[in-house]
Amino acid sequence: MRISTTWLHEWVPNKLTQQQLCDQLTMAGLEVDAVEEYTPQFSGVIAVKIESLQALDEQYTLVTLHDGKHSKKAVTLSSYPLKPKQIVAFAPLGAKTAEGEVKAKNIAGIDVEGMLCAKQTLGLEEQSDKHWQLPIDTKLGVDIAAFLPQDTIIEIDLTPNRGDCSSIRGVAREVAAKNSLTSTPPENVTIKQDSQQSIDVSLSATEACTQYIGRVVEGINPEAVTPLWMQNRLRHVGVRCIHPVVDITNYVMMELGQPMHAFDCRAIQGSIEVRYASKEKITLLDGSSHELSHDALVIADAKGPIALAGIMGGQDSGTNATSTDIFLESALFSAPVIAKTARKMGLSSDSAYRFERGVDSELQSRALNRATELILEICGGMAGPISGGKTQHHPNTTELTVSSEKINRIIGTDLSADDIAALLCRLEFVVEQSEGELKVQVPSFRPDITILEDISEEVARLYGYEAIQEQSLPSLTRAMPSEPQTLALRRIKALLTDNGFSEVISYSFIDPELHQRLQCVDALPLVNPISSDMAFMRTSLWPGLLQTQMHNARRQNNEIKIFEQGCVFLPGKSLQQVPMIGALISGEWSASWEGKRREVDFYDLKGVLERCWALTHRDQLTFEASQAPGCHPGQCADILFNNNKIGTIARLHPLVEKQSDIGKTYVFEIQTAVLQQMNQRTKSQLPSKFPQIRRDLAFMVNKELPVGHIKACIQALDQNICRKVDIFDIYQGKGVPEGQKSVALGLTLQHDERTLVDEEVDKFTQTVIQTLKDQFNAQLRD
Repeated sequence: MRISTTWLHEWVPNKLTQQQLCDQLTMAGLEVDAVEEYTPQFSGVIAVKIESLQALDEQYTLVTLHDGKHSKKAVTLSSYPLKPKQIVAFAPLGAKTAEGEVKAKNIAGIDVEGMLCAKQTLGLEEQSDKHWQLPIDTKLGVDIAAFLPQDTIIEIDLTPNRGDCSSIRGVAREVAAKNSLTSTPPENVTIKQDSQQSIDVSLSATEACTQYIGRVVEGINPEAVTPLWMQNRLRHVGVRCIHPVVDITNYVMMELGQPMHAFDCRAIQGSIEVRYASKEKITLLDGSSHELSHDALVIADAKGPIALAGIMGGQDSGTNATSTDIFLESALFSAPVIAKTARKMGLSSDSAYRFERGVDSELQSRALNRATELILEICGGMAGPISGGKTQHHPNTTELTVSSEKINRIIGTDLSADDIAALLCRLEFVVEQSEGELKVQVPSFRPDITILEDISEEVARLYGYEAIQEQSLPSLTRAMPSEPQTLALRRIKALLTDNGFSEVISYSFIDPELHQRLQCVDALPLVNPISSDMAFMRTSLWPGLLQTQMHNARRQNNEIKIFEQGCVFLPGKSLQQVPMIGALISGEWSASWEGKRREVDFYDLKGVLERCWALTHRDQLTFEASQAPGCHPGQCADILFNNNKIGTIARLHPLVEKQSDIGKTYVFEIQTAVLQQMNQRTKSQLPSKFPQIRRDLAFMVNKELPVGHIKACIQALDQNICRKVDIFDIYQGKGVPEGQKSVALGLTLQHDERTLVDEEVDKFTQTVIQTLKDQFNAQLRD
């Protein structure tokens, strides 16, 4: 929202410096984003009248001008719409424009004495398709820069609840309240009815549009020009001048905060109805065409939609250079309805910006009269009667009963009831005191004030946050017995960090192409994504990790160890949010003090996962070979606990690696809740003072048998003796029958209370041999 300080000063005369004004606005909740000094970028440009036009050829036209004393000649393109007696901007030789100094030229055989100027030439607009036409009463020969006074523009960032400050009126009210001044808005005029012409209005969507009024103004002058003072003000606040009637509706919107629209009466067939759309199409003022859904609110006539309510008018029904009779509307639309439609259709406008934040429910009639007054003054014409009205859903004034004691307790002050009432009255609240309580009537322009805390916030910000004394909050700390059932997430993150991993945080929205590349489960598409590459809700953490790796790989950082903790979103009857932890490794890493390097592999990542698991569980994880989309078919496993799948660990499919332009990449993903769940208690135990005995055994087993099953089977036999089972060799090749593999095991045996004798060791060894034979048909190798 751009605010002209010159315009603001007319409403609230004050002696504030620029810095003081900016500080006050920021502390009042209207954060100042930028301050811009506005000065004309040209000099020597004057107002002249067109005396005659003479076509030189198909391309150029000779224009004879008069500056009040002398005639001058200029040549312009024939495509520019010029007429005799128009007042235009002219830069004589030596004048300076935004494009540089005007020098003598010969165009089409004519020595020109200067150039006609468009607003773009003078740096007033980014684009202009015609020369700048000035009001007919502009004095000839006057320096146009004199009509463009210097100004300071303050750009403020409005929070969604402060729609009341989206106008000069609203900001002036804040400045006046903060400094105990009086704002002087334009008087609420009464328009004389000179015409009987009207258009009937009906309201079908009574909740979405609680008030819709309008009037016909007939016989306006189509050749009228927006006055310079209005052009300047609109330009300073960032609004482009288009047509006097359109400029006036924009001016009233910037002045009072009420969006308005003017229809050409010739384009309206029958009466006007405010309703929801059916299966209809509309082409808007910006040239875009849209298929309307049933929840889009439209302004329609007998033929169909002529405007998208509260957002933008239709291309065929708007006021143009030939309009003589117009229908001027002023309405109150539902903020949620306008916001939903604007987001769904990807549209934005100054009108929608204000309706989304809430418009004063008592402003419509005043704005209609103010706009009519300006149209009659600038464009002429005759005003008709007001048609339309309110519905039963039109908002009523909110009343709250509060106490000074509660307000002081909330904001930490010691203000009296009189002090609080005075502060609220400065903000145009109506306050009545009764037996220590305040009965507060909220003004119509503050629909966001609904509860006690809202009133307290208004008191605090007007009183001044800097004036509220700091107070130490009393606290009582009590040590409570704790039986932790889950491990803090930070402990798991610390372990991953200790193992060289860096935490990343990625968006919950992912690129559809990346989602397809990894062939994840069906994802929930977003109705209104931030951008095309953030169109799906993630069903896995892997796309975010992979995107981070690709970003680093493009910058020649190929040694990647990263992890992320966050929710994935699984579609179903209802959307499921599942907290997960995922990790990714890739590249070469130094494996010894000699600096020898090797590529990371599947077991590097598996080892990290098992170390995380050991923080909370005594039982080992089970890994079962599987095939998952986007994963290498021979290096992928489900992570199981109590026979339930809780995650996946794998190498990405070579095709995915090639498409992503990365090397071998390994990933895992596991449910955070299971990983955090404490399944063991820390126990202190003295190491056995008796010697260990090691026995090495080698077995021939089916090559499809997971070695982990053999290890788990042995460990379950006698945990009082079997301390550890190591797999130190797996062999397939010469001497091993086809379909078989040789698995070499190292058994570490030890007792806590005595030295094991050979008979016990031999007995346990025989038990292992027989059990593996019975369970897996394993044959002991010689």
